[in-house]
Amino acid sequence: MHLLSFLKTAVLASFAITSIALPINTGDVAVDIRGIADKRAPPLPTVEECKAQLNVASDSTLFYSGPSGYAGKARQAIKARDYLKAYKILGQMWKNPSWQNQWQNDEQASKDFFDICSQALAEASSGTVYVLLPEDKARNWQSGTVWDRKEWPNIPSNAKVIRINPDNETQETIKG
Repeated sequence: MHLLSFLKTAVLASFAITSIALPINTGDVAVDIRGIADKRAPPLPTVEECKAQLNVASDSTLFYSGPSGYAGKARQAIKARDYLKAYKILGQMWKNPSWQNQWQNDEQASKDFFDICSQALAEASSGTVYVLLPEDKARNWQSGTVWDRKEWPNIPSNAKVIRINPDNETQETIKG
């Protein structure tokens, strides 16, 4: 019987979260869901809202895509390669670095947020853009990645895109 009571409470709580966040009482257990409702992520921003939160100058964007650890490799490349000194990755371009935090408590919202804002960064990029990718030739990279779905297709046509290798100094112009 406890399981039935729990399930009843869970269903009622889910309805309350999606409508009005008030305490509910199932008769067996009183549940105050106001704290739960307050932890939900706000609606996702639009691409334009993300652009408004980014500080993107010409010749400043470094994208990266690869196995785990590529964000760190991108930061290392910025420090180690003179031609990347003025470049930044998405996480370094926020006007208010804490703005993104409101979508980080929900795994799906976080993923969707970075898809949207990665597209915004791509659209806002100009001049020479670099992308750190595992070694390969031309436009071969893992399909389905944020780079493949949101960044590469949205980089303006007048931008020059140079692919750089994370493990050596190899560079290859892949656009422009």
